[in-house]
Amino acid sequence: MMRNQTIYLLVLLFSLNAYTAGRNLVICIPPDSSPVIKAAAQKLLAARNSHPTLRALADGGKVLSRLYHTIDILKWPLDKRGKYSLLLVGMPNDPLIKMVWQQEAEITPKETFVFGYGYFHGTLGYIESDRNPFLHSPGIRKAGVETQVVTISGNSPEGVSLAVQSFLKYRYTNVLIAADGWTRTRPSLLDRDPVTLSQPLPSAIRPKINGWELIGITPAIQPEYLAIKNHLGIAPKRVYRTKYFATGAWDKTGQIGAFENYAAGLHRR
Repeated sequence: MMRNQTIYLLVLLFSLNAYTAGRNLVICIPPDSSPVIKAAAQKLLAARNSHPTLRALADGGKVLSRLYHTIDILKWPLDKRGKYSLLLVGMPNDPLIKMVWQQEAEITPKETFVFGYGYFHGTLGYIESDRNPFLHSPGIRKAGVETQVVTISGNSPEGVSLAVQSFLKYRYTNVLIAADGWTRTRPSLLDRDPVTLSQPLPSAIRPKINGWELIGITPAIQPEYLAIKNHLGIAPKRVYRTKYFATGAWDKTGQIGAFENYAAGLHRR
């Protein structure tokens, strides 16, 4: 008989043999952003010195104290784009957001698709994170420090604002989040309901573990639920991947260190 379980995948980011190098974080919006998106980005900017994820993204450096336009970041040389952690807030048609998009979501005015969730209509926000693709492009031979890119988007300005709220409140770094009233437009082979702001995190997810701070939560997608059921014989109730951080966790050196930096990143993998 299947049992319902809540499963937490804890990833502790160990920083052995690390050095403090430092990186800065830039919060960016498209120049034509609506007032709703600008207000949401200002909330992120206001939390730059207090929010654990923002502090981690600027580990050893600082969060720059003003909003930048995505079009200006595109004018930067490749190596400069790679040296900064980037937090992009805006609609998915922005050129910089499209450039770093991971191809796991397709958002149009009529329909939102996210792999592992399915097809939806409603007010939807979407967050995805990965290592900085500019830093790891062929044009840069050697990385000084690891940097990340977090993209906060949605199918409307209200959806973007909803995603920002989920980032600030729950530290979601990869998620599809929906306002009440969402509907599924058509079925897919891997359907999973989106997360909502009213869905609290389990108390077992702690904000700190032995001095390591929680900086990222990724609710599992449907393929992961099916894999757990197939391998363990249980139907999990909720599954989360959590990541914790301490200073220097992204500063390892050498070939093994590069892999550890990647494994410790905010991506969903």
